[in-house]
Amino acid sequence: MKNNLEQQIDELNKENQRLSNLSRRFELAIDSARLGTWDWDITSGQIIYNAVWAEFFGYTLDEFEPNIAGWSNLLHPDDIEHVNQTLNNNLNGTTSFYDCEYRVKEKSGKWVWIRARGEVVERSTDGTALRHAGSSLVIDDLKQAEQDLQLSEQRYSNLFNHAVEAIIVTDDSGIMVSFNHAAEQLFGYEASEVINKNVSLLVSSGFKKHHDSYIKNFHKTTDSKKVIGAGREVYGQHKGGQHLELHISISESVHHGNRCFMAMIRDIAHIKNAQRILSEREKNFRLFANSSFEGIYIHDDGILLHANDRFFDLFQYQNSELLNHQIIPLLFTDDSINKIEKRVKEKSIGHYETECIKKDGSIFIAEILPRNHLLNGRHVRAVAVRDITEYKEQQKTLQRAKDVAESANRAKSQFLSSMSHELRTPLNAIMGYAQIFQLDTDASEGIKSGANEILSGGRHLLALIDDILDLAQIESNEVKLFFEKFKMNGLINECMLLVQPSAQEKGITVTSTNCNHLNQYVYADRIKLKQSMLNLLTNAIKYNEIDGSVLISCAMNGNELSVKVSDTGQGLSASQLSNLFQPFNRLGAEKSNTEGTGIGLVITKQLIEKMNGRIGVKSELGVGSTFWLTLPVYDVIKSDNDEIEIEDTDKITTDKNSGVPEQLLTPTHILYVEDNKPNRLVMKSMLENRKNTELTLVNSAESALTFLHTNRPELVLLDIDLPGMSGYQFFDLLQDNEVFKDIPVIAVTSNAMVEDIERAKQYSFSAYLSKPIMMDQLYDAIDSAIQTSQRPAQLLV
Repeated sequence: MKNNLEQQIDELNKENQRLSNLSRRFELAIDSARLGTWDWDITSGQIIYNAVWAEFFGYTLDEFEPNIAGWSNLLHPDDIEHVNQTLNNNLNGTTSFYDCEYRVKEKSGKWVWIRARGEVVERSTDGTALRHAGSSLVIDDLKQAEQDLQLSEQRYSNLFNHAVEAIIVTDDSGIMVSFNHAAEQLFGYEASEVINKNVSLLVSSGFKKHHDSYIKNFHKTTDSKKVIGAGREVYGQHKGGQHLELHISISESVHHGNRCFMAMIRDIAHIKNAQRILSEREKNFRLFANSSFEGIYIHDDGILLHANDRFFDLFQYQNSELLNHQIIPLLFTDDSINKIEKRVKEKSIGHYETECIKKDGSIFIAEILPRNHLLNGRHVRAVAVRDITEYKEQQKTLQRAKDVAESANRAKSQFLSSMSHELRTPLNAIMGYAQIFQLDTDASEGIKSGANEILSGGRHLLALIDDILDLAQIESNEVKLFFEKFKMNGLINECMLLVQPSAQEKGITVTSTNCNHLNQYVYADRIKLKQSMLNLLTNAIKYNEIDGSVLISCAMNGNELSVKVSDTGQGLSASQLSNLFQPFNRLGAEKSNTEGTGIGLVITKQLIEKMNGRIGVKSELGVGSTFWLTLPVYDVIKSDNDEIEIEDTDKITTDKNSGVPEQLLTPTHILYVEDNKPNRLVMKSMLENRKNTELTLVNSAESALTFLHTNRPELVLLDIDLPGMSGYQFFDLLQDNEVFKDIPVIAVTSNAMVEDIERAKQYSFSAYLSKPIMMDQLYDAIDSAIQTSQRPAQLLV
């Protein structure tokens, strides 16, 4: 019995020793694994921790409160509810194990993550949990890794789904496993529609077979891996069937031991379209550049970069001979190179002319137009070159022709001036004596009648001379217009008064309608417009029937004033109307007794058009003709009382017998300087009837100066074309002399050209009378000059 007991005790000791060894080994394993353990007596609330558990939080076991309350105080407030729920589920048997992750505060105040795993190790007969035991492990590093992984996955997801480019991930066989938002927009599919389907779904129908064979070949050959990372252009297909132009770049990776491929896809339709447009534009530009008459090239400091075909044709070189070569010494002369270098230095871009050299050594004149440009970050110079050798020759030819024409025009002007002078000089004597015979009270009626015929013929000849001069001046663009504003009705009334005597001779009635009531101003040359109106009225009377009528009518047409002159003459045929405005064409009237020159209407038409007006005619044979003209009205409409002011002059009464103003009958000494004897005699006869007038005649300016040494006349009548000293030179001498500079001088000359009158305006003549002299004009000029000896009078021509 004793032996059995000893044997049992011995076995029990051995078992205890084995258990102790196992417990020690278990504790060593726990310590090595850095596991914290607990054993919770639920009934008493006491908890037994190991030293590692306390060390997790920077405590020793002595510092740690070994009960459930002490443990609860260490929990993170946000984790308490979760921990209690998980623990209670295990205590009440809902779960077999307690497995929970939560945060516990270290002694330093830092929160650390731990994972606790345990179970109920003892229950009462009714199933109530009595003891709960388990272990804990600090998992801060794991939680950080999880957070980093989660953040990484979140970033990847954001990049994947928010990438601008479409991204598709497939497995090794081409099955799609990922499909981002940009891919959905590009192909028109939702991700759920394509996941787990072959990527060939997205390949253009015409390329599906090629794609399938490509996948097979890729797996068979290692060389195929060259496509990885290399971009290429492919054709895709939208869900709606549209073809897509795409650029695709593929990368390879391994995921969970499986090979996968990620494709970055970009829609390049707009790029391809832009490339096509750019290509087309470049083609058009090339076509345009090569169609240019100018050689166009671009160089960088003389190195040729680009040029059109015309450039190479112009200089006779092949492209390869000049491209990327220094061209300045080859294409330009030394003088031209100096000019180019100077202009480049000054950054001048204006066009210029210079000499260029062709390949065969021939030189041509070129117009150069350079421009500075920025090309690929470099400052280059684009230059257009045009061969103007022929143009320069044409310029020389035109200049020679112009010189000849100007010479001929000067010769014509000199001829007209000479003819006018030569005709006016004898006309002065003829018409002068005719006027004297008219005033001779002792002359017979036959003489007076003959004098009238002489004057009529003289006036006609003078009109012919004036018309020819006017036409010549207009054609050579030498006529000068002096625009002013005035009312048309006043000018029409003046013209009607002037033509009244000739109308009365033929019994023609001249009337107007709607003209006196017009209040608009026109803007024109009053003298030239009056000349034009008189021409129309004179023709209407001259070519009218005896006892006929002439009607002047006025009207407003928008901003234009229209004036019509209608007559009751024979009218004009269609063929006559077509030749109406041709110079010297009298339309058959030259065979009649009606006087005319055939150029009056030509002058009138050109004058009206120069005044921004228009002129025309309507005519019917046997009924009459209507000539019309229009002129723009002045932009300011004045009232009836707002007339243009005219300077008042002293009214004088005229002696009925002599035509001399009564207040000017004091003795007047006149000096007449004239080299032509008949003209001196005519002037003497004209002034014989002027009371209290003493006339001294001299034939040269030199003689006049001799006379002035001992005499001081009240007036000088001065011919301009004098032998020796001219009339202008004589006038200058008078103006430079304090004694004689106040003597009024009237120019009496046969010079009636525009340039003669313009020159005379530079001198302060009291009047400028063109021969033949009309006695009434002469008397008026003398009277005016004596009255205003200190004030130049208006020139009379």
